[in-house]
Amino acid sequence: MKVAVLGTGGGARAHAARLVELGHEVFTGTRDVRATLARTEPDMMGNVPYGQWLADHPGVTLLPFADAAAAADGLVINGIDGHNARAALASIADRLAGKTLIDYAVPYV
Repeated sequence: MKVAVLGTGGGARAHAARLVELGHEVFTGTRDVRATLARTEPDMMGNVPYGQWLADHPGVTLLPFADAAAAADGLVINGIDGHNARAALASIADRLAGKTLIDYAVPYV
């Protein structure tokens, strides 16, 4: 199955890695692919830069949010931080139509 995982943080990475292990084709989504891959410092949770993580996880493809959602057969997992999730999901609503959305976004306080 082709599954989209929106977000590049620790939760999204865990979901993407496990889905690949289970034999799924995984498309992770980000706002800006170039900016995500250009980061060289750990993120705010101490995770290695996404480009480094991605190189260690063949079978995961990084795309813009809309393209990742469109690539999914029917399942999209939202791991975008809660502060940004609403706007990001609203902007790609047409790509989510008819698909199951699992949303575990948590707002940052």
